[in-house]
Amino acid sequence: ADPGAAGFEGSIQRGNRALKSGKKQRALEAFSAAVRENPGSAEAHRGLGWSYVSLGLSSGAVRSFKAAIRLNPRYGDAYIGLGKAYRMAGNKAAAVKAYERYLAMYPSGPSAYTARYQVETLKGKSKAPSKAPSPSDKSAVPSGGGSNSAPPGATVGPLPDKVKKK
Repeated sequence: ADPGAAGFEGSIQRGNRALKSGKKQRALEAFSAAVRENPGSAEAHRGLGWSYVSLGLSSGAVRSFKAAIRLNPRYGDAYIGLGKAYRMAGNKAAAVKAYERYLAMYPSGPSAYTARYQVETLKGKSKAPSKAPSPSDKSAVPSGGGSNSAPPGATVGPLPDKVKKK
């Protein structure tokens, strides 16, 4: 991965690096450029969505994740992001629906635990599981990846919250 790579791939690489290192505005700029360069890229819209999440901008995040899902209806990470964005906006019902759509497609996917936890929490049924996302950590954390979470060659984005072992 060439740090100075040009064009669409360079924008995606810069955006992913910026998200991972907490450079929120830089990530937003890089993924915005990627969307301009390739508006048909679900990966670019997904990255833009996580950039908006990292900046606390739920409406931009919802728009971006919905665009990613329109372009790739099986993009698991975009459903996780959409759930996070709706949760940030206070729309519990829409958040639950997004997490449940992820679980319907990927019941054992890399973000299945997070999705189940969020559904239980949002529905008020959570009973302090042994591993719980830390409510104080709002940072974007890269997911572990997985063959069912993103299209081939795509970079899997951050989970909604870090998972903390007790």
